[in-house]
Amino acid sequence: MKKLSITLSSLAFMLAGTNPAKADWDFWAIKTESAPAESGRDYDTSKFGSKVYTFNSLTGEATFRGTKCFGAFFDQPKNMWMCQNPASTSVNQDGKLEVGHGDSNYIFDINSGNFSNSGARWQAAYTDTLGRPIAVTEKDGSKRIAISGTKLIEAKANGELHIGENSWITIEDDGVQKVYAKDANGKAIPINYSEGTDLQINGVSVQGQINSNKAGVKTNASAIKTNVDDIRNNKRSIESLEDNVNDLGFGVAGATALSTAMSALPTVAQDSPLSCGVGTGGYSSRFAMSVGCAVKANDRLSINAGGSYVFGGAADYGNGSLSTAAARAGFVFKFGNLDTPAASNEQLQSQLDDVQEENSSIREENASIRDENASIKEQNQELLARLERLEAIALGNQLASKTVSLK
Repeated sequence: MKKLSITLSSLAFMLAGTNPAKADWDFWAIKTESAPAESGRDYDTSKFGSKVYTFNSLTGEATFRGTKCFGAFFDQPKNMWMCQNPASTSVNQDGKLEVGHGDSNYIFDINSGNFSNSGARWQAAYTDTLGRPIAVTEKDGSKRIAISGTKLIEAKANGELHIGENSWITIEDDGVQKVYAKDANGKAIPINYSEGTDLQINGVSVQGQINSNKAGVKTNASAIKTNVDDIRNNKRSIESLEDNVNDLGFGVAGATALSTAMSALPTVAQDSPLSCGVGTGGYSSRFAMSVGCAVKANDRLSINAGGSYVFGGAADYGNGSLSTAAARAGFVFKFGNLDTPAASNEQLQSQLDDVQEENSSIREENASIRDENASIKEQNQELLARLERLEAIALGNQLASKTVSLK
């Protein structure tokens, strides 16, 4: 455990101390390309050969660094210049790309983009050789350490620390250190402490607590079964009570309808010795009808009685029942001075007949007066005519008298 702690601390230090400007790739990549003949058999080695790239496996981005043609030759049938493939490729202890061709090794300078001959190729004595590169890459604030392309540890920009290709993850969140795991596709997966390892929290075995809880659950299961039976009985009682409540509500609605219908009946006989009436009432989908009368015993006392019936049947609840019929009886007694009753219809008719008779007499007198007025007008006309004639005669006499005097 001490060695693991030192290794993780060192890797974390590498992630924290990596220069972002240099932590942008984790693989060397070589692609050998040929080229068509140009100007007869002339060729330009800068256009074909072993092209060197740096590759970021996290982003999939490749960056061209330089090219070199090892052993150029002209392929007559293809009419194409071609280069030999390198005999070997490796990464030395300094992390530089080393290419073997023939008996020589060539080291690639990433700054100049050129290869330099580093001497005899020691790999020529071996069938194959492989380097052990440790690469640190960065993307969008996340840093990763990989060995031969396999992720070892990655620090995400959000603070998550991923260990392994299928990640074991830990992160501090609001004062709590969370631990969980995801597969390569980002899907949550279980964390299994196996091979006899006893997971403990504060020195207490989690599995021991689980075993103890199992025994408690078994005991509780028996108690739960008993409670289930009690609950089932209570459920039946509750259902019965619900039915009674529903029936009681049905009955209350009927009682309200009975009372409403009863309120439409007369209680006092005013202008006749007996008054009767029929009424209806409704409430909450229930309807009732009522019939009742009021009897005028004298000017001060009236007696009334009535009954009503609700449609839809009676309502039974528990041991009780609400009836479909209701009845009432009562009296009204007047105290103090009584107001004089208004005239009856016969009295009003008699008064109306007297008024009509008086009107007829007045109309006859008016007709007689009109006749007299017409006679007077006729006499006045005759008198006016006579007066006009007399005035004409008098005027003629005056004129004759004046004529005599002038002579």
